[in-house]
Amino acid sequence: MKKRQQSSGWSVQARAMLANIDGQQDPETAAAEAEIPDWLRKLREISTETAWAALPMNRSWSEAKRLGCTVGREFVMRNWFLEQFENGPSPQIETLVRDAARDLEPDLGAGIADDMIQQLQMIPRDDKERNSALARILALAFSASVNESADFFDGFSAAVRKRADDDEVWASICLRASIYAVLENNWQVIPDQKPLPALCDFILRRIPARIERRVRRDEMVRRAFGENVRKVCNMVGLPTGKTGRPRKNSV
Repeated sequence: MKKRQQSSGWSVQARAMLANIDGQQDPETAAAEAEIPDWLRKLREISTETAWAALPMNRSWSEAKRLGCTVGREFVMRNWFLEQFENGPSPQIETLVRDAARDLEPDLGAGIADDMIQQLQMIPRDDKERNSALARILALAFSASVNESADFFDGFSAAVRKRADDDEVWASICLRASIYAVLENNWQVIPDQKPLPALCDFILRRIPARIERRVRRDEMVRRAFGENVRKVCNMVGLPTGKTGRPRKNSV
């Protein structure tokens, strides 16, 4: 156990490189990040892991395997995104952007989705700098012990293989990603949305319209939705019951 702890320095360095893969945070942003509540920090971690991890990540996985899966996911996410614009605008990415922009329209105007799509289309297709950063992380993994390197590349290949085998990966995570997005984008007021039925309604009014309609019109789907929200809140330590009273289990 002692030897394993001593050999983990490379993974700490790799995670730091991954966190700053798009450049160092400015001091103001870093200070704001330090002030966020623990439940939001946990939510962001879970959101990142479950959205693209291969299984999603199993808690029994080693630190090296989890890191490998995270790096592999970063690689395939970026490549998938660039592929969407190879032959002009992608209907799939436009749908995702318009759904995401729905909550912003009251404040920023009805044309915000078109502006976002235009900005995305202007992103350079040459991503050599980012890929070079990922390559440096892979080089760090080669410097680890044989066992840790094996775990790292096992996780890396799992994430890449999932993307290669499943072209509908975005569709499968749409509802879960929508729940996470609402919780994260409205984190200041989320703790006040109690009990659980009130939180579920708050989320439903802010997710893509087609998903909201499906959840509201089907009792079984609505119960499953409520259970998903409850599980997410339990995982991040966010209370869903009224203060001073037992938590209600029904939605």
